Parts: sequence; C-alpha cells; structure tokens
Amino acid sequence: MEAAGLMNRFPCLVIRGIYDYSDTHKNDEWQGYAAMMAAAFAKDLLRRLVHAQVMAGKNANELLLGIHNQLDTLTHTTKKVSYKLDLAKLSIAHGAELDSYATQHADECLPGTRVEILHRVTEWATSLRGKCIFWLSGMAGTGKSTISRTLAKDFEKKKAIIHLLPQVQASGFIRIRVFITSRPELPIRLGFEDIEGDYQDLVLHCIPRADIERDISLSCIISLMSFENTDRLYSKYGEDKRREHFEEVRKVVSVIVLLQNPLSMLSLSKLTGIPTRTIKSKLNSLHSVLNIPIDETTPVRLLHLSFRDFLLDHGTRKKTALWIDEKETHKKLTIQCIDQMLEGLKENICQLSDYDTEPGEIDPDTIAQCIPPELQYSCRYWVYHLERSQNPATLINDALLFLQKRLLHWIEAMSWLDFIPDVISAIKSLQSVAEDGRNSDVTELLDDARRFILKFSYIIGSAPRQLYISGLVFSPTGSILRKLFFKEKPDWISVSGNIENSWGKQIQTLEGHEGRLESIAFSPNGLLLTSSAKDKTVKVWNLATGTLRQTFTGYSNPVICMAFTSDSQVLVSVSQDITIKLWDVTTGVLQQTIKNKYSTFSMVAAISPDGRWVASRSTDSSIVIFDRALGTWNYTSSKPSEMTSPLAFSANGLLLAAASGADIIIWDTITCTLRQTLQDHYEREIVDSVAFSPDGQTLASSHNGSEVKLWDVINGTTKYHFTNRLVGNTVAFSPDSQLLAVGHSIGMIIWNISTGQIHRKISKPARIIAFSSDGKMLPSNFGRTIELWDLTVECLEQFTPSQLTKDIEFFLDGQMAISTCCVFPEFYDNSERVDVWKPIEGTRLKSLGDYNPGRGYMCGNGFIAVSTDCQLLAYLSDFGRSVKIWDITTGIQWSICMISEASGAYKKIVFTPDSQQLVTGNRVGISFWVHAGEGDGCWVSQRTLEYKGDGVESISFSPDSRLLSICFFTRLEDEATPYRFAVDIWDWTTGLLVQTLETCRRQLTSVAFSTNGQLLAREKWTGAMDCENYMEYGPIIEPWDLSTGKLHPNLAVEGHYDYRGGVVTSLPPISDLKFHALYSRYAETKKITLSQEQWVCFQGRKVLWLPPRYRPTCYAANDDILAFVDGEGEVTFVKFSFST
Repeated sequence: MEAAGLMNRFPCLVIRGIYDYSDTHKNDEWQGYAAMMAAAFAKDLLRRLVHAQVMAGKNANELLLGIHNQLDTLTHTTKKVSYKLDLAKLSIAHGAELDSYATQHADECLPGTRVEILHRVTEWATSLRGKCIFWLSGMAGTGKSTISRTLAKDFEKKKAIIHLLPQVQASGFIRIRVFITSRPELPIRLGFEDIEGDYQDLVLHCIPRADIERDISLSCIISLMSFENTDRLYSKYGEDKRREHFEEVRKVVSVIVLLQNPLSMLSLSKLTGIPTRTIKSKLNSLHSVLNIPIDETTPVRLLHLSFRDFLLDHGTRKKTALWIDEKETHKKLTIQCIDQMLEGLKENICQLSDYDTEPGEIDPDTIAQCIPPELQYSCRYWVYHLERSQNPATLINDALLFLQKRLLHWIEAMSWLDFIPDVISAIKSLQSVAEDGRNSDVTELLDDARRFILKFSYIIGSAPRQLYISGLVFSPTGSILRKLFFKEKPDWISVSGNIENSWGKQIQTLEGHEGRLESIAFSPNGLLLTSSAKDKTVKVWNLATGTLRQTFTGYSNPVICMAFTSDSQVLVSVSQDITIKLWDVTTGVLQQTIKNKYSTFSMVAAISPDGRWVASRSTDSSIVIFDRALGTWNYTSSKPSEMTSPLAFSANGLLLAAASGADIIIWDTITCTLRQTLQDHYEREIVDSVAFSPDGQTLASSHNGSEVKLWDVINGTTKYHFTNRLVGNTVAFSPDSQLLAVGHSIGMIIWNISTGQIHRKISKPARIIAFSSDGKMLPSNFGRTIELWDLTVECLEQFTPSQLTKDIEFFLDGQMAISTCCVFPEFYDNSERVDVWKPIEGTRLKSLGDYNPGRGYMCGNGFIAVSTDCQLLAYLSDFGRSVKIWDITTGIQWSICMISEASGAYKKIVFTPDSQQLVTGNRVGISFWVHAGEGDGCWVSQRTLEYKGDGVESISFSPDSRLLSICFFTRLEDEATPYRFAVDIWDWTTGLLVQTLETCRRQLTSVAFSTNGQLLAREKWTGAMDCENYMEYGPIIEPWDLSTGKLHPNLAVEGHYDYRGGVVTSLPPISDLKFHALYSRYAETKKITLSQEQWVCFQGRKVLWLPPRYRPTCYAANDDILAFVDGEGEVTFVKFSFST
C-alpha cells in the first residue's frame, strides 16, 4: 500500500515483497526477508535490461509530459469532432453482466454493511440534480465489485433501471446515470481531472477506519448467525446433538482464535487430539471468517482480527454459541502444550552423532521433521498460555512435573529453534507465577535453571548437545538441574576435582570476541552491554538473556572507546584511527561515519556519558575534542610524551580530565581552556587511569598500579588515598558516587568512599571495569571474555586465594600425576609445593613443601622424578641446592644437599630403571645416589660420570637400561650464539663413554631413546614464538642411528609447541617409531587433545566444551585421562571410557 502514492505520481513498476496478510498473525520479523526478496528481484530485473535501450528511453518526467500533451490534444479534438456512438461496436466484458451465470453466486454486501456507501450512490442515482457520472475508485480488494453487484441487484428489484435502448429510441432526451468503478490508475485520474465538476466520486480506501471496523464486526455477526442457522439441521437429531455439535466447533475455533502462531489442521489435530477429519468438517461453514486451505499442512488463519475480538467479547456471550471463554481456553492450551512436550521432547531430539554441531549446520527441513510445528508451538508458547489462564498458580504443579522431566530437553529444542532468549523470558514469567502461588519448589528449580542457562548460554547457542555433557559436568554439584538430569550425562565421561558447590555470585560469562577486549560500556537503560576488542569488532549483548544482539564490523583498527546516547538507541564508537561511527542499536544500521580532521591515530579516547563529546589524543599528543551536536572540532596542546595518557569526561560532559605525567589537567570542554591542574607535590607517580564521579564532585586517579587518589574537583585538593598492595590501574565510580571499583591484573577491590573501607573483593582479573546503570552489576575482564558479578548479594567471594597450581604432568604411564603449586598466604610472600595425585580417582595423595628448582615450573623438565616401582619421588628444592626424596608408601623423607658451591646447583634428576639409584646432574657431572640407611645422610653418592660441559639439560635411559644419554651445553664467548649443545652416550653399568653426537648451536631441550633402543632422538628448538596464540614454533626432532652415530635427516620432523601446557600439539610419530621420553608429550600420539583453547577432543573429534572458568593454563593427557589446571589454579581430572 505504501507504493500507491508513488504510482499515483508517475508511471512506474512497483515491486513488493509481501509479509503482512492483515490478519491476526502479523509478524514484523518477516519484513526484512520480504524486503530482501523484493530487492533481489529488482536487482535481477535491472540486470536483464539492455543498457543502450535504457539510455535511449525517456525518463518518467518526459513520459508524464508526453501523456499530458496527448490528453490535451485528445480533449481538444473530441470537442471538435461530432460522432455517432455505435454501442454495437463496443467490446463486451464477459461475465460482468448482472445476470451472468458465472457470477450468480458471487458475494454481495451483507445486510447492515456498507450502508453509507450504498445510500450515497442510491441518492445520486435517484436525484434529478445529480451529476451524470459517479466514479467509485479504490485499491484492489477494497470491495468495488461487491458494492457494484449489490447496487445493480437492488436497482433491478426496485425497477429503477429499465431497458435502456428502447427508451433512447422513443425519446429525444433522457437523463442517463453512469456508474464507473476502477482502480486509481494515472490515466484514469488524469481523464477525470479534465472534466472536473462534471462527476461525483468516492474513494474506498479513504473511508474512516471506524466505519470499516464496524462493517467487519457486523459481517462477523452475520456470518456466525448464518452458520448457526445453517447448522440447525442438527436439531432434527435432538437439541443435545445440536449443542454437542456447536461445542465441538467452539473447541476448534477457540484454539484457532487464541493461537499465537497459526497451525495447520494436521498440527491442530495433534495438539488438541481432535481428528483432522472432524476439524475439517466443523470448519466447513466458517469460510467467510476463516481462511481454510485445502492442504491440511497449510495454516488456518483468521481473515480479520474483528472475528477474534467478537468471540472474546463478554458482551457477545449471549449472541453466539461460539463465544469463547478466553482464560479457560488458555488453560486448556497450556495443558495440551505440556502434554505435547512431555511426549515429543527427548535428549538429542535431532538424532545427531557429533557433540559440537551448531544449529546453523542443520538443514531447516531436518529440524522441522524432528521438531514438528505443533511441538515447536508448544515449546514457544506454553508459558504464554499459562500466564493468561484464569488462575495460573493452579497450573504450576503441572509445570513443575514437566520441568522435572523435560527441562533440559526443552532448552535443547529451543536452542535448535534459536529461541533461547524466549526461554529466559518464560522462566522469569514462571518465577512470577510461582512466587504468587508461594511454591518454593518451582521457584528454586526455576532460579537454578536461569543460572544454568546464563552460565552456559554461549555453548547452548553454539552446540546444544553440550547441555548434557559440559552443562551437567561443570554445573555446581548442588545444582537442582544437575541432580535431576545427571543420569543423562554420557557414561563415557566423568570429572573429578574442583567443581563448584553452588552457582556463586558470578551471573554469567559473555564470550565471542577473537581478540583481547579494549572497552566495555553499559546502556543508560541497563538492558545492554557493549564490548570492543582487538579483533576490530563491536558487540552488543542483551544483559537479561546473555545473548549476542548485534555485531558491528567495518573497522580498520580496534575500537578503543564506546558510549550509548542518553536514550540507549545509538552507540558511539571511536577506533584507533580516530574514526567515529554511530550505530543504530535496534537495526544494526551504521548511521554516520566521522573522520578526524586533525589526526589519523590515537591510543587513547573518551566519550561523554551522553555520547555528545568525543576526545582523543592525536599523534602529536594534543587533545582533539569533537562536538557531535554541532559537528565542530577543537584541540588543546599537550606534552609529546603523553600520547597514551588517559582521558575522562565528567557526567555532564562539560569537563575533561587528562593525565599529564603525575598530574591531572582539567579542561573546559566547550571552550577548550584550562580549568585547573591537580598535583600531588609529595608523591609523583604516573597516572594510569582517571574517572569522574557521577555527581561531578570527585575525581579518582590510579597511580602506577600502586595507589588510588580521590580529588576534590572544586578546590583541586586530595580527599583520600587508598593504599593497598593490590591497588590496580583502572577505576570506576558507582552510579550513586558512593563506591569506587579498582581493577587489577589479579582482581578487583570495591571501596566505600565515605568510610574508606573495603566494601567488596572479587578474585577475578579486571583490566576494564564499569558499573551497570543501576549499580547492581560489575564486569571483570582481562582477556577475551566478560564475567558479570552481582553486587546485590551480602558478600562477594573474598580475594584470598591460597594457592595457584602452575603445572601438572603424568608419570608411570598415568598411574600418578604430579603438580607444582605456588602457596601464598599473602600474594607476594610465596613458597612452592609438590602435590601427588592418583588420576584414576582424581584425589590428592600427598602434598610436599619446599619445592623450588630455581628455574621454570614444568614437572616434566627433570625437576621431579618418580621411580618406576612408584615407591619413591624426588624433586629439587632451595633453588636446586638440595634434592628432596619421599617414600610414597611410608611417608619418610630424605634430603641430598649440594656438595659445594663449585659443583653448582642440581639441575636435573631421574631414577635408574631398576628404581635402586637416583641420578642427579649439575655442572660437575652426573652422580648416582643409593639408599644406604636411615636419616638425611642415608643417600650417598656411589660414583660420578664427568662430561665436558657447563650444565646438563637432559638425562634419559635406554629401554634395556644399559645406555645413558646426557644432553649438556658449553658456554662460548660468541655473543650471537653463546652456547653449544652436545649429547654423550654412556654405558652406565661400566661407566664408559660410548659416543658423542654432533654438536649443535641451537638449544637441545630433550633427548630420548626409541622403544627398540636403536635410535636416539634429540629435540632442537628454533625459538620462534607467537604470543597472541600462545604458540612456540620449531621443535625439530632429529633421530640418530646409534650403530653408526649418524643423523637420519629424512626422518627429521618439525612441529609447534603450546607453551601453556607442555604438550606439543602437532607432531606426527617419526616413521612409526616411539621415543621413550618424548612420545608422551606429542599430541598426535594421544587420543585426548585440546582444540581452540576450549574443546577437549578425542582422536580429533570435539567431545567436551570447557567453560571459561575451566579453561586450562596447563594440562597433561594420557590415553584416557585429561588433567588440567584452570584459571584459578585448581586441578581437574576428566576421565574417558571410550570403549563405551
């Protein structure tokens, strides 16, 4: 309809995409698809036009002018020409005559409808003073033909129209009335303009809406009366039979009327239990008010909302037997939807074999087949109907039974349908109903479900099958949902370790960026959170559901600052190239792009809270201020060294604080003049961060990561100092200006400004912080994810972690795992500890103190050794000055102290294959120690093998226990390559040197014998590193033939190494030869590996998603157990039984 005005102005072709059928089932979500289809068709049409013909053709204005000139000529000519009208030569519109057989059953205006129009035309036709012509115009479907047919039959009954031709022949003069109907096409309108004043007209699509609604309502009444009169034939079977018939019709119609989305007769049958044949027969008499398709799989629709309104109106209860009790029908629909879900929902409803399948990877037809329309409808709208029942609380027990059996299945189905936000909304609605009914069981289950969805929202939307694996495995042990559905967890996986007991105070984790976060901001209405990252994207999140709402791209540099406008409708962003972009948050449309005319790059920017002012530091460190309202640029001078110094606007945007070394300069935003300088003459620490309080009275500044100062903005004096060894480098005020949050790489501290006391502590890193608009939420971030914390609880998790595990490694074919741990009663006074684990049970056997090898923390680097009989464990202590030996069975401990300063600290240790001797390596040589009695001096050195080097890198034994390889280095005076590495092979039983392999100036980190003892492989490091992806490239495995002492270059293999976990992630076995020490470290030789930092894989197949809380900082794996250290320094074991 919107194109009607366009067509009225000039001749054109209008291409429409239809999405709105003007019935009860309007859905604006389809508008975009319809527009895209119209645009695609228009584009294809234009591509088919011949360019030369288009250029040669006339434009619209020329055509209009030509038509107008032709009409003038035609009018002028017809006035001069006298001609005889020969009716016999006029063409006939077949089927248009009044008594046409083809239209004998065509519709007429129902009694009582179109009264004003019919009266107006009748009055014109019978008036002696009426115009000769009456033009009834209207768009297609407005009722022109129906009105004409009604008028014609009415005139015929009244004998007002007689046979025209005989009267014309008998009389020389007769008054003729001409009634014309047409669409308002341009040529017709232009023709009527030339006879202005000689005709009367009426435009149907301009009739008042109230008249139309009244007619439609009356039409519904008449249709229903006709239906009831027609169906009185049932009365011959008795009044009871008739009432039964009307009741059956009412049951069907009531469902159709109250459905939120239309369903086909087939789906209606499955939802209500009424046979399809019965539904079809009961609707036969209602075609005038319902669009009832022949196809049973096509939805049944209302022709107009008035039919719905009429049946639901309490005033029409006595007027029709089809009156609908709305609340009672909603109740029945609720029960029918629940029954449908109880029967149709199940785990893995789409019958997939993979555990990482995304919804977008499944064909929509497959989803429709597995989740048919009636089940889709039930999943989406059962809570909608429950809310609108007579007494929703009476249905809450039915809801509880459903949730206890099918809650997880419902979430899975909704995720395949991409309606997870609807689940959150439904849960909130159910919580409200349960609270009104005071049903604590339902309330607790719903709260647990809400926390579950928010916690796992990312993976629910990305891989729904992980609900039953990751969701159940990593949900708190006290979770109600976990207890209800834990039996549906696959039996091939189990987890032990540091699983939380309760949900805690963390609300949810938002993830999706592929680079480190740069900025975050809350919308003023508290509904949205936006984030930007190094990946050059901006994301907008729905805080209520935790779902991603928009992703803005098109930036050539990362966005460093963002802010919403005061109405929360527009997002203002500034990127490093000082490009300002304005985005419509609702539509995702880029409204405006503004280029900085003074600078092309900046590391620092700030936006006023209302989004009007944008400030940035240019390449010459001057401050550039842009007024978005006026479109003007201004700039201030600054020191050249302050390009990265922070900026901050006051709440009203009239002041700008700019750090200048240890000082803070406050500028007037409008005039760009200096207002004042804040200085502390005693402590001159560099300013890291600045922030104004919302009331504009206070300015907070963080200095060099060691202290925070509060300044009085009016008089420029220091109001308070917060000193704490955890004080950080980013600050933010709460909306009421009462709290100050300070972020640090270790965690966050929230201070009460009035008391100067710590209000909260959160043990999560926070490089970027911001309070929500209501002050109830605070995010923490130090990487790619955002964790949201609830500040309304009594007490947040205290910032007192007692330990941090740094590394873990398997020993003795996975029978034992050993981890190294940093213990800190306070953060900077720490000691080291060794924990011994039994992986199969996931339990800690023993904790041993005084671990300190002096360099590195890797368990597998020769700093820890376990005897092959699992009886003894040894580890370096006191920076390698001593070796601690522990009897695992008895718990007895011994120590081996450094012999002398000249011999140097111990660097490597290993037990002999027979577990009888301990081998240590230092700068002097390789010593063999035996157990000779009790007490600290019971371990004595039996002999020492001296090598010609300055330090040992690796010690290993051959499989037959006869040969010993020693990898060592020698210091050189060459600064470019200060070390030379070599490998000696000894017969340790005789103490004789067998051979020395060719030296190398690249670092050799490990050596290992092949399992058949014929080859020796050395691992040579290239040193290339990719810190962004945590990867080091270039370990080269070089196999040497021990019989010839020569290298096999054709067997050399190069791979890459994940230095967070100590596992080479991509290195195939060398000619199927397994090397005794290196083999366990290469991922290609393992069944269990990690992918993309968050997936546990089995033989390359993703099977378990790790939530951010459990992302490993280091890990180890054998054939069926994965051990990893999470971000909080805790150890978790994941055991697999892949035989099942």
